[in-house]
Amino acid sequence: MSGYGHILLHRAVEYLDEVSDGILKDGGAEEAAGVIKGCALTAAVAGVGSGWIPGAGGAVATAAFVASIWSMYVLINKKLGISTKDNVLKTLASAFLTNILAAAGSVLLGLAVGSVLSLIPGIGTAANIAIDAMIGYIVVFVSGILYLNLIGKMCVKYGKVNFDEVDVKKLAKEVVNESDLKEMVNQAKASFKDDKKAGKMEKK
Repeated sequence: MSGYGHILLHRAVEYLDEVSDGILKDGGAEEAAGVIKGCALTAAVAGVGSGWIPGAGGAVATAAFVASIWSMYVLINKKLGISTKDNVLKTLASAFLTNILAAAGSVLLGLAVGSVLSLIPGIGTAANIAIDAMIGYIVVFVSGILYLNLIGKMCVKYGKVNFDEVDVKKLAKEVVNESDLKEMVNQAKASFKDDKKAGKMEKK
């Protein structure tokens, strides 16, 4: 991993490796990082597609982003050798997404402008596509890091990972409160720009 945005993901992996010895599958944290990067890129491409729908792209993109976060958590669990119920993962995805979007600030303002412009055929289409892609990448990327941090916190507090025995909403709130979401969003934005420059946003 390289680039400004990837530093944050690397630190999350190091933290999880440090606190989960004997609890999670060996090498799982690094594999989970690969899942996060892959899902963030997938969400960006999904955003590109939804942006083509005048006036409706934002709503369609949001649904796709929520689904991407949830499915990413399922994949991460497989890499870490853990499991939990789908409704728990959906609760976490929704909670983290809400906080990330609240911290996105100026990026969300751009999304709002793009959605308005997209109502005018031929004027705002390109801008809306780029905005959907960036927002999708950011929310999935940061949601993934927050999830790794939540797993790490569970390892530290309980010495194991068992979602059925903890107050997931409370734990998620603690993780959010301990995180600098604005900085995380900025780093994810930087990572998005790096990957876009490298041509990773192109549809296959």
